[in-house]
Amino acid sequence: MPANTPLGISYPLYSDAISTTQAQFQDMATDMDTLVQQLEDRLTAASTRPTCKLSGIANQLVAPATNVTVVWAAEDFDNDNMANIGVNATRIQLIDQGIYLVGASIALSNTLGTYGVSATIVNSAGVGGGVQTMRGVSSNLDTTPGQTYINPQSMVYADGITTVDVTVVVRQNSAAGINIQDRNFWATKVSNGGGGF
Repeated sequence: MPANTPLGISYPLYSDAISTTQAQFQDMATDMDTLVQQLEDRLTAASTRPTCKLSGIANQLVAPATNVTVVWAAEDFDNDNMANIGVNATRIQLIDQGIYLVGASIALSNTLGTYGVSATIVNSAGVGGGVQTMRGVSSNLDTTPGQTYINPQSMVYADGITTVDVTVVVRQNSAAGINIQDRNFWATKVSNGGGGF
């Protein structure tokens, strides 16, 4: 009589008749092959999870006390049609169901004096929304613009039914405008949310 492992692999018992073991070994090999294929499918799915990265380098002005949605200029990679800069240069769209890690890295031109800056990841699902704030300081002796980086991150859930639009909004409180300079924006699916891969 064949027995089963916790993973469902059947195998012959020592006490089974020799006449039945060939069929039992065949069944055991088939069970093992099925489990190996399931593992391979999961590894393949993990290596090709939806992911997208946008970037930009041209200056974008952020006026004082104004929410400014960051504009992106290039799609560095996108394996799930998550962005289309020709249609909308401000967003990544989360299409497949699951949990996504979303982040940005934004360089800002410095101004004289002290000022505060915030960058917020905003999504249309209304859940999540990573925020990073910082203080930037430039010496009055140095009038050369410098760069200060800000890096918001968030986990965002998409239900797979309604597309989730994700953007980055920057706000600053200096007395003059600050330019957004080199910038990157990415989203990668890290889980289905309901378990599995």
